[in-house]
Amino acid sequence: MTQKSGDDYAARIYITFDAPAKTLSFFQRTQLAAIKLFYGKTPPTAALAYVWGNRAAVGSIHPNPFTDRVRMIVVESGPQHANQWRAIRRNLVNDFQAAFGYPPPPISSIAIMTDTDNTASSATAWYRDITLEGP
Repeated sequence: MTQKSGDDYAARIYITFDAPAKTLSFFQRTQLAAIKLFYGKTPPTAALAYVWGNRAAVGSIHPNPFTDRVRMIVVESGPQHANQWRAIRRNLVNDFQAAFGYPPPPISSIAIMTDTDNTASSATAWYRDITLEGP
């Protein structure tokens, strides 16, 4: 989880946020301005990635090896529940606060991903309904 070469997960759900500029470093703000100038849009400024890890402890939070604006939260780990439907419930407010140290800004998107590009392996994951509920 801590190296770019291992940044692959059988199942990953991203929740992206538009964090206020004051929570970003000068370098991050400059980088985002350059991206907006080049692409016309600004990428999300923060994200939680809920992952099915290989060996990391369930509930652990890890920085993404590609960017410090993403925190990965392990919701399943290892093969013991492979080929089984799993229902995961998370509190986004608590998770964001634990991962970043400040209350969550508005959600900007949800992304679903199964990827194996860094490990040159293969994986299959099935996703069912993803719902967001208020307090």
